Amino acid sequence: MTFPGSAIAQTYPPTKAGLERLVADDAAMLPLARAVALKQKVANWEKLNIKCYHYPNGKSNCYPAPKDFIAQIEAHIFKIDGFVIDSDEWKVSIPSDNSTPAGLPDEPVELDQNFPDIVSPVTPQTRQFNEAVKQFGLVIWSEFGGPPRAYPEEDFYTDVTVDYSPNIEPVPGVLSIEFSAGNSHHGAADGGEYDSFDFNWDVAANRPVEAGDLFDEATDWKNGLADAVNDYFRRQTYLQGVTVDAAIVSDPHRWALLQTGLRVDGAFGGHSQGETSALITWAALKPYLKKGGLVSP
Repeated sequence: MTFPGSAIAQTYPPTKAGLERLVADDAAMLPLARAVALKQKVANWEKLNIKCYHYPNGKSNCYPAPKDFIAQIEAHIFKIDGFVIDSDEWKVSIPSDNSTPAGLPDEPVELDQNFPDIVSPVTPQTRQFNEAVKQFGLVIWSEFGGPPRAYPEEDFYTDVTVDYSPNIEPVPGVLSIEFSAGNSHHGAADGGEYDSFDFNWDVAANRPVEAGDLFDEATDWKNGLADAVNDYFRRQTYLQGVTVDAAIVSDPHRWALLQTGLRVDGAFGGHSQGETSALITWAALKPYLKKGGLVSP
């Protein structure tokens, strides 16, 4: 399979040099660079007001007073196919002397939530992307124990991180974002949970990519994809013995649509193998691809 063009993500770190390089590459981004610089100056390690989460049972759980509640907001800019993406990041460290009940390790609780946000161009379509990807990220945040929590006591000993990175060289017409998520329970022997997911946005249709945009539903594509992924794992020495079923790999939120193929992401190997990915070439998937779909056979 060949694709026209090459969508390379450019990264601009949140430093003066990084912002100057952004402006040098695209003079139209000067107002954005100034805005990001101001955001960095005002918000970086800024003390916030006390933050409370309210639960359905009517109870509330409030974090420590403002002097002990520090948030860090960082800017990190990506430029992909004409879209400028800034990180909407929220970091919190809850000091152990205020949050640790008797008998638990004396460690601060770390919360880190980071979602992509298209800041240029600003259109109804990019606003829709921003809202959709944020809701997707919040679902992951909740599933991994991010507050508000059903059991407020977990606020005192569970770290949660949800982060993202753009997938480089996606299929043309697709914005592809990989999310990584994890949690860690202080004092627990199992080390917590972790996993990775993908969010693919069909720019022309202005909605998330669905399985029917890629595969011919009249074929046995789910089992075909599972067979291809398991064959990939068998050929990797360190992943031998790892298997996945069709129900898992057929979830579009496990896919990164790349020009080189379909990458299937997830912590399929458990703690021993870490996060695992399988890259299946489009040629291998040709019998299952939909004519006129995002990737034509």
